[in-house]
This record gives sequence, structure tokens and C-alpha cells, in this order.
Amino acid sequence: DNASTDDLMNYVASFTAQLLEARDKFTALCAGVAQAIEAAKTRIVADIGANGGRAYAGETLEAELVQRYERDKRIDVLRRLKGILPDDLFNQAVFVRSLEGTIDPAIIPQAIQGGAVPKWGADLHKLDTYARKYGGEIAAIVEEGSPKVAIGLPQLVMKPRESALKSVS
Repeated sequence: DNASTDDLMNYVASFTAQLLEARDKFTALCAGVAQAIEAAKTRIVADIGANGGRAYAGETLEAELVQRYERDKRIDVLRRLKGILPDDLFNQAVFVRSLEGTIDPAIIPQAIQGGAVPKWGADLHKLDTYARKYGGEIAAIVEEGSPKVAIGLPQLVMKPRESALKSVS
């Protein structure tokens, strides 16, 4: 309450400068630590790869290379299920998502016959269910029409070893 406006301005300016300087030092420190971590991860990945594996079990930690996948929808292959699957099941699993200039689903077949180009979609959950249920040719077509495709590079995942967790408790 007794501080003058000049004193408050000097206080704010001084501590703002100190705060900015501390932030810059911390940012530089974090960048150095991040570089060291990335170098260590690169070495771990190289060591795992050199042994021809996907994982390494240390004394207290496990490291594993984990690859993420998504499934591609090869509609041209999946459409071969028409006539093999009952029509109602096929239409639930492989369907026209959209058609330029057509909003009414009832006229899609006529529009396609008239030359409109459909954009197809597929429900892989339903197709997987049909593949398990019916097997044989249906399963083979679903597998061919929805292959797993790797997303990016494998990621290094580390976690405590189960044995290390048990010895602590």
C-alpha cells in the first residue's frame, strides 16, 4: 500500500526480466536433456536391432519397439463379396458412402447405372465378424481386402519389469 507507482513499475520490470532469463535457461536445459534422451533412445533402438529383436529386458526396465498399424480398405477387393455374402449383410458392410450430386439413397443404384461415380465405404468390424462366422472364401477376401499397413516408424516403449515391481513391494 505504501509503494509508489515508480517502485511497483521497477518491481514488475525487474522480476519480469528475471523470470524471462530463468525461462530461457530452463528452455536451454530442457533442449539439452531432450537431445540426450533422443541420443539414448537411438542407441537403445540400435542395440535392440543389432540383436535382431524387438525388445530388451534390462534389470529393472523393459524396452520394446512397437509398430502402430491401420487397416487399408481395398474396396475393389471387398466388393468381390457381393453374391458370396447375403445381400443384406453385404450392403451393411460394403456400401456407397457418397455420390456426387445425389442425396437420396434410393436413387443411388440408378445414378451409378447412369454413370455417376460412387465413393465406397466399408465397415471392417462387420466384415471381420462375417469372416470369423463364415470363414473360407469370405475370410480370405476380407483379409486380402483389408491388409494391415504400418503407420510411421516403430516407437520405443519402456516400462518397469514385472520382476522389478514385485521385488519392491
